[in-house]
Amino acid sequence: MSVLRFVSLIVLLGSSFSSASIPYAYSLKGQQLKINNAQYGRYVRPQLRSIISDFYQMMKLVGIKNQYIIEFKSKTENLAKINLRYQNECSKNLNSTCNEMVSDLLAEVNKFDLDLLQLQAIPFALSKSPNPKVKLNNTELYQIDNQLSLSEKIDKLSNYSFKLKRDAELLLSPKKTGLSASYQLEKTIQSIHTLLEFTLIEGTPLTYREKYRNAWINFFKRIEQNILVNNNIDYLTRNIGDLNFTWNEFHLRMTKGKDQVNPQLRTMIQTIHNRWNSILRIMLN
Repeated sequence: MSVLRFVSLIVLLGSSFSSASIPYAYSLKGQQLKINNAQYGRYVRPQLRSIISDFYQMMKLVGIKNQYIIEFKSKTENLAKINLRYQNECSKNLNSTCNEMVSDLLAEVNKFDLDLLQLQAIPFALSKSPNPKVKLNNTELYQIDNQLSLSEKIDKLSNYSFKLKRDAELLLSPKKTGLSASYQLEKTIQSIHTLLEFTLIEGTPLTYREKYRNAWINFFKRIEQNILVNNNIDYLTRNIGDLNFTWNEFHLRMTKGKDQVNPQLRTMIQTIHNRWNSILRIMLN
């Protein structure tokens, strides 16, 4: 844990906890931040899952069409799971189970494509119709620019969807081709997933987009992928200082900074803050 991150952790603890709960915050060391499997399963993991759930709820509040982007992100993750299972179980023998997995993949891909068409059909809602005789303010200009950018990314998703369907159909080919198609499908799914993550952040207001981007990359995504998906307790204890530094910075800027944050969003950020502090309490006891 770097000195800067360590100091940040001490400052947060000093401001968030009573002296009765944390006897000697200044003596805290990285190797002391450990939890056993029982504590992690019963207390920490549920809180981390709730933090990620709160994050996506928060993103639905601040991003244009983010509700749909989040749904597509979940769809790609499900596709990735089915495809990985196919690679693991069908690398040597193709059987009826493999055929069922391919059918499941094709069904999910077709649904992905259909849902994307429905998303493209949903009109954007502007605060008012642009009038060439009336000069737009900066907020309205930003809104239009942001919607055009999002439309471009959705169109790109449509191109990926065509490739996704083609790669999935190749799984019906003979064994060797089917497996190579599965690895190609994996690359396509990952490309879509990366684009969706980028689109999710790009949909946030410009005034605090970089704050969301940093919080996503260095806090929420690391919790979701490295800790929850991989079920890696050690990653949490090794990186608690960096995670805490990122979250504390985001929380401070969004709740104490000059940017105007609506009350509902502020409440959600504070809820995540309380959940994170409860994890720290468990790890410090």
